Amino acid sequence: AFIGRQLSPILTLGAEGGFFGVENTTTVEPADCPPPSEPGSLDCNRISSAELDWIQLGATARLGKNDGSWRPYGALGMALYFGIRDTEVGFVNANSGEAVGIPVSASVNRTAVGGSVGGGLDWLPNDRSPWSLDENGEFGGDTCGTRLAGVGYRW
Repeated sequence: AFIGRQLSPILTLGAEGGFFGVENTTTVEPADCPPPSEPGSLDCNRISSAELDWIQLGATARLGKNDGSWRPYGALGMALYFGIRDTEVGFVNANSGEAVGIPVSASVNRTAVGGSVGGGLDWLPNDRSPWSLDENGEFGGDTCGTRLAGVGYRW
């Protein structure tokens, strides 16, 4: 979401916030079974899954056309990124799929200061509406590229 103040015919300065979620990624690979199994007594697969979520809060300057229903722009900003990564590692019998041992899970929280550079396109229902729908791409945070859709408000 973006809320901004139009300062000139081509410059808007405002606050931006968002949520970025990376879908679960799951990796399955052959492994030795964990204790208390006898080494080599079962064929196991290690299953690792991870999910990464970020919340972004920042200030953004948008430079671009501020009239008409379609408004392309470039953006430059600074932000705080609050992230959490949840991971889980477990083992299953490769033949039956039954769980072996106890899964281990961990969460890591991280806060980072970052910048964003990007561009986008606002669509307004009419030329004088302060509300808009956004589609943009940014490069920021921990050097991640994003494609975003959102809503904006300018006054």
